[in-house]
Amino acid sequence: MLGEAKKFLQAVKTRQEEEQRLCSSEYDDSGYVCRWSDGKSLDPSLVSHKFTKLLRDKGLPQIRYHDLRHTAASIILSLGCSVKELSVFLGHNKASTTLDIYAHIFNTSSIGLMQKYDGALSGTTA
Repeated sequence: MLGEAKKFLQAVKTRQEEEQRLCSSEYDDSGYVCRWSDGKSLDPSLVSHKFTKLLRDKGLPQIRYHDLRHTAASIILSLGCSVKELSVFLGHNKASTTLDIYAHIFNTSSIGLMQKYDGALSGTTA
């Protein structure tokens, strides 16, 4: 999967470099991956609106686009990632920000951790 994501992002970068060459001095390099062909960043509400429409068209449950970020964070934490690693992945300046936002995830993941710890102490597996 990581290889596929890398290939995709490399293709996006190549396309953006070509767009920048074609637009010359008119290109506005916003630095974002998702941007218009002139380099300007997309309005975040456009992404949310398109996501909502996609879910509706496909008959899927309606969730907020930002909920995908929370889902990713939950999965990453369940895989044993440290708070610091997750904080970097999410782009937070401080791990305390991650802890503040995702405290509810830590509470539920702590149950599994404590079950494993209990199993280790008792010589059984949880």
